[in-house]
Amino acid sequence: LRCLLDYRFHTSHFMWVDDERLICSTDVLGPMQFVWLPDGPGQIVPAAADAMPSNGHACFSPDGRWLVTDAFYERDGERVGELMLVRLADQHKVTLGRFTHDPQFVGDIRCDLHPRWRPDGRAVTFDSVHEGSRQVYIAEVGDVVG
Repeated sequence: LRCLLDYRFHTSHFMWVDDERLICSTDVLGPMQFVWLPDGPGQIVPAAADAMPSNGHACFSPDGRWLVTDAFYERDGERVGELMLVRLADQHKVTLGRFTHDPQFVGDIRCDLHPRWRPDGRAVTFDSVHEGSRQVYIAEVGDVVG
C-alpha cells in the first residue's frame, strides 16, 4: 500500500491508462485539471490541457487513441452537460452534444453523463435527464474515430 497523491489536494475521477500511469482530475499542479499520474517515480504532467475540461468522467477507447469525457457548467440557471471526445495524439476535441438538465436534478439526484465505450469502439453510452427522466443514451462515433 502506498500513496500516489497527498490528500491535501482535491483529486477525483481516477482511471488507469495503462500498467504504468493513471489519469485523474486534481489541483496538484494549480487549478483543477486532468493530469497523467505515474504509478511510481515520475513527473505529474497535464493531460491534453488545451482540449480537456478541468474535471469529468474520463474513459479510454478500446484502442487507447481516444478519450470520452463529460463536463458540466451552468447556463441561465440550468446545468448543462457536455459530452466530448478527445483524440490523445493531437488533443483534437469533438463535442458530441450538450444536454440541459432541469434544475430539479441537483444534489443526490443529479445525473452526471458517465460516458463509457462500447467494446468495439464505435459508440459510447451515457446517462442523462435532458428529456425529463433518467435514461441511458447511445452516440454512434464510428465516423469520428475512424
